[in-house]
Amino acid sequence: MTAIAAQIPFELFEPEAPSLDNYLMGENEEAVALLRGIASGQSPHQAVTLWGGPATGKTHLLSAAVSTAQRAGRNSLFLSSHSQPAVDPFTDLDLLAADDVQSLDETGQTWLFTAFNHVIARGGIVLAAADAPPMQLSAVRDDLRTRLGSGVVTEIRAVPQDALAPLLLDHALQRGVGISEEVLTYILSHSQRDVSHLCQLIGGIDRYSLSLKRPITVPLVRGYFAQQMSLRR
Repeated sequence: MTAIAAQIPFELFEPEAPSLDNYLMGENEEAVALLRGIASGQSPHQAVTLWGGPATGKTHLLSAAVSTAQRAGRNSLFLSSHSQPAVDPFTDLDLLAADDVQSLDETGQTWLFTAFNHVIARGGIVLAAADAPPMQLSAVRDDLRTRLGSGVVTEIRAVPQDALAPLLLDHALQRGVGISEEVLTYILSHSQRDVSHLCQLIGGIDRYSLSLKRPITVPLVRGYFAQQMSLRR
């Protein structure tokens, strides 16, 4: 690590935390507006399921909704299919977000079904994400599929590859991030084309450039990537 990099806080090399503001909406404006209402507790809907293919940012959206709700003082929980629930299903929650529902094991599905009923009964909101509409989730128990399908079901559409670069440039411009087409081309050729990852990455690069008081150029981005790799070893 260089002397300059050693003086920069570690977190500047990390992507921004998911938020509703740093999500590249594309054709998903209505879904993001829906989540803003859910996170603020102003949504008329108690059950919402987002579905879509990989790399569409579903996990980003759920995480962002939960963190936004928590900052507003609402008791919220993010449930991942990769870990067992850490709380009792009868915990009083204002917002329960369950990601990758299609991958939940039997224990996770039982917990979610019980928690779903409890959260709804006390006036809370259940937000779920899956890779297909609820009634097409063959690996999910029937009663849970029915619960998920009883609310609003919204598709999260992928950003077409040919629209990704201009959308990212517009996204950066709206956030006041000075980035050129040359730099963006370099970023796209050296990172995964996941919209959530890319938006967070641009935010991290922006903070890195501000810390160095240098404009965002290809050499700066190259250095940012190098420091990321160094810190992960």
